[in-house]
Amino acid sequence: MPSNKPPAVQAAVIAKSMNGDSKSQIAQDLSIARNTVTRILEDAELSELARAGKTSLYELIPKSIKAFEHALDKHKTAEATIVLRATGVLPQEQSEAGMSVNVNLGAIPRPNHV
Repeated sequence: MPSNKPPAVQAAVIAKSMNGDSKSQIAQDLSIARNTVTRILEDAELSELARAGKTSLYELIPKSIKAFEHALDKHKTAEATIVLRATGVLPQEQSEAGMSVNVNLGAIPRPNHV
Protein backbone atom coordinates (compact mmCIF):
# COMPACT_ATOMS: atom_id res chain seq x y z
CA MET A 1 0.00 0.00 0.00
CA PRO A 2 1.47 3.38 -0.99
CA SER A 3 2.29 5.95 1.63
CA ASN A 4 -0.21 8.72 2.25
CA LYS A 5 2.46 11.09 3.55
CA PRO A 6 2.77 14.48 1.84
CA PRO A 7 5.21 14.67 -1.10
CA ALA A 8 7.57 16.85 0.98
CA VAL A 9 7.88 14.10 3.62
CA GLN A 10 8.37 11.45 0.94
CA ALA A 11 11.08 13.57 -0.71
CA ALA A 12 12.81 14.04 2.65
CA VAL A 13 12.78 10.28 3.26
CA ILE A 14 14.29 9.60 -0.15
CA ALA A 15 16.92 12.33 0.24
CA LYS A 16 17.96 11.07 3.67
CA SER A 17 18.17 7.52 2.37
CA MET A 18 20.35 8.66 -0.53
CA ASN A 19 22.60 10.38 2.01
CA GLY A 20 23.08 7.02 3.72
CA ASP A 21 20.82 7.49 6.74
CA SER A 22 19.33 4.29 8.13
CA LYS A 23 15.59 3.71 8.05
CA SER A 24 15.47 3.97 11.83
CA GLN A 25 17.35 7.27 11.80
CA ILE A 26 15.11 8.66 9.06
CA ALA A 27 12.00 7.64 10.99
CA GLN A 28 13.31 9.27 14.15
CA ASP A 29 14.41 12.48 12.37
CA LEU A 30 11.06 12.91 10.62
CA SER A 31 8.88 11.62 13.47
CA ILE A 32 7.29 8.91 11.38
CA ALA A 33 7.06 5.13 11.72
CA ARG A 34 9.92 3.00 10.38
CA ASN A 35 7.37 0.99 8.37
CA THR A 36 6.31 4.23 6.69
CA VAL A 37 9.93 4.90 5.74
CA THR A 38 10.18 1.40 4.28
CA ARG A 39 6.93 1.86 2.32
CA ILE A 40 8.06 5.22 0.90
CA LEU A 41 11.42 3.81 -0.16
CA GLU A 42 9.81 0.76 -1.77
CA ASP A 43 7.37 3.01 -3.65
CA ALA A 44 10.28 5.18 -4.82
CA GLU A 45 12.21 2.12 -6.04
CA LEU A 46 9.21 0.81 -7.98
CA SER A 47 8.57 4.24 -9.48
CA GLU A 48 12.20 4.51 -10.57
CA LEU A 49 12.14 1.02 -12.07
CA ALA A 50 8.95 1.83 -13.97
CA ARG A 51 10.42 5.11 -15.24
CA ALA A 52 13.63 3.39 -16.34
CA GLY A 53 11.65 0.65 -18.05
CA LYS A 54 9.53 3.15 -19.96
CA THR A 55 12.64 5.03 -21.03
CA SER A 56 14.21 1.81 -22.29
CA LEU A 57 11.09 0.92 -24.23
CA TYR A 58 10.87 4.34 -25.86
CA GLU A 59 14.54 4.06 -26.85
CA LEU A 60 13.71 0.78 -28.62
CA ILE A 61 11.08 2.36 -30.86
CA PRO A 62 13.55 3.65 -33.51
CA LYS A 63 15.32 0.26 -33.54
CA SER A 64 11.98 -1.52 -33.89
CA ILE A 65 11.02 0.68 -36.81
CA LYS A 66 14.35 -0.04 -38.52
CA ALA A 67 13.83 -3.78 -37.93
CA PHE A 68 10.32 -3.48 -39.37
CA GLU A 69 11.61 -1.62 -42.43
CA HIS A 70 14.38 -4.19 -42.93
CA ALA A 71 11.91 -7.06 -42.70
CA LEU A 72 9.63 -5.37 -45.22
CA ASP A 73 12.58 -4.77 -47.55
CA LYS A 74 13.29 -8.50 -47.39
CA HIS A 75 9.59 -9.28 -47.94
CA LYS A 76 9.31 -10.88 -44.50
CA THR A 77 5.91 -9.48 -43.67
CA ALA A 78 5.15 -12.07 -41.00
CA GLU A 79 8.21 -11.03 -38.98
CA ALA A 80 7.59 -7.35 -39.66
CA THR A 81 4.06 -7.42 -38.23
CA ILE A 82 5.37 -8.60 -34.85
CA VAL A 83 6.46 -5.04 -34.07
CA LEU A 84 3.10 -3.61 -35.09
CA ARG A 85 1.16 -6.20 -33.10
CA ALA A 86 3.30 -5.73 -30.01
CA THR A 87 2.70 -1.97 -30.03
CA GLY A 88 -1.03 -2.33 -30.60
CA VAL A 89 -0.97 -0.74 -34.05
CA LEU A 90 -2.28 -3.99 -35.53
CA PRO A 91 -4.81 -6.16 -33.72
CA GLN A 92 -3.46 -9.31 -32.07
CA GLU A 93 -5.57 -11.58 -34.26
CA GLN A 94 -6.31 -11.18 -37.94
CA SER A 95 -9.47 -12.47 -39.51
CA GLU A 96 -8.84 -15.36 -41.85
CA ALA A 97 -12.03 -14.52 -43.76
CA GLY A 98 -10.76 -11.28 -45.28
CA MET A 99 -7.62 -9.40 -46.10
CA SER A 100 -8.59 -6.10 -44.45
CA VAL A 101 -6.36 -4.71 -41.72
CA ASN A 102 -7.33 -2.06 -39.18
CA VAL A 103 -4.45 0.19 -38.21
CA ASN A 104 -4.60 2.00 -34.88
CA LEU A 105 -2.39 5.03 -35.45
CA GLY A 106 -3.34 6.35 -32.03
CA ALA A 107 -1.27 3.56 -30.49
CA ILE A 108 1.91 5.09 -31.88
CA PRO A 109 3.29 7.70 -29.46
CA ARG A 110 3.88 11.05 -31.06
CA PRO A 111 7.39 12.48 -30.67
CA ASN A 112 7.78 15.54 -28.48
CA HIS A 113 8.81 18.55 -30.53
CA VAL A 114 10.98 21.11 -28.80
